[in-house]
Parts: sequence; C-alpha cells; structure tokens
Amino acid sequence: MAADPNAFAKLDTFEPQSLREQRARFDRWQAHSRQLRQDPRLIVYYPCDQNGSWQRSLINETGDPERRGAMVGVKRTPGRWPWKGAVEFRRPGDRVRVFIPGEYTSLTLLCWVRLDSVDRMWNSLYLTDGYEKGEVHWQITEEGRLAYSMRVRETGEHRQYLSPSPPFWKSEPSGRWIHPAPPFTAG
Repeated sequence: MAADPNAFAKLDTFEPQSLREQRARFDRWQAHSRQLRQDPRLIVYYPCDQNGSWQRSLINETGDPERRGAMVGVKRTPGRWPWKGAVEFRRPGDRVRVFIPGEYTSLTLLCWVRLDSVDRMWNSLYLTDGYEKGEVHWQITEEGRLAYSMRVRETGEHRQYLSPSPPFWKSEPSGRWIHPAPPFTAG
C-alpha cells in the first residue's frame, strides 16, 4: 500500500496544538483555583503565581494576610505552564517560612512539585521549625517514598507516627510536574 504524505500531521501543527492544550489545562486550573479560594475549610493556599518584581513573600489566597509565606533563598521561576509562576528550591537552606497558628483535628497537604532529584535521605515538602508533639512533617525519602509523620510524644519509644507510601519516584519523572498525595490524613 502506498503512503500518502499529505495524510500525516505536519510538524508545524504540533506546537500550536500543544499550546492550545496547555492553555485549556491552565484555564481549568484557574477556574478551580478561584473556586478553591472560597472553600471555608481551607487554612492556607499559596498558588505561587503572584506577579511582582523581587517580592519575597507568598500571599495566602484564603484572605488571611497573617499567614503569608516568607521566601528565604528561593526564587521565582516559570511553573507548569508558560502563564503560571512557581518557586524554585535549589539549595538545602531554601525554604518558605509560614506561621499557621491553631490546633486542627485533621490535616490534608497538597502541592504540585517538579522534582529534579531526591538526593538526600529526607527531602522536605513541609516541615516545622522544631518537631513538637502534634506537629507534622511531609517529605520524600531518598528511596522515592512520600512520608508523612507526626510527633506523638516528646520522649520514649515510638515518638512519632510515620506513614510512608510505596516508592513512587524514580529518575524517570525527573523534571516533570507531579502532584503527590499524602499517604495519611491525620484525624
């Protein structure tokens, strides 16, 4: 059977089609983001897409200005789409400091991350300054496991509850955006 070269997609159509699909996903994210900001259960929301020059803070989009994040060492960078911003953590001291007062009976942590490597034993997504009773940590282990832990005692055996996921990260997704879901919700 003879092949018809005109029946195949042209190379110059791929980029515009890809941009249209990216734009549609970004538009869906924007609509969901607007809806999410109105959820009364939400404590903090940092979409990381605030425009600005060298602004060193992340605005809490739930409307509580006391819960803004202070960027230390991190820098702003392009996000999952050309129209979306993000923050980049490159050095061990890079972090966003937040203050979230109160006690909660349940906690769900969500984020989008682009992993280039997991080169440390514990690679943090969310940590407290200390690790006092009732405080949580959310990390990715060097084996590629998502690990949620909560300090349950100050002394003695079994001082923390640790819930690791099965390994999910290998070098294949390196540089791609992923949405890790915590393996445990305290409550």
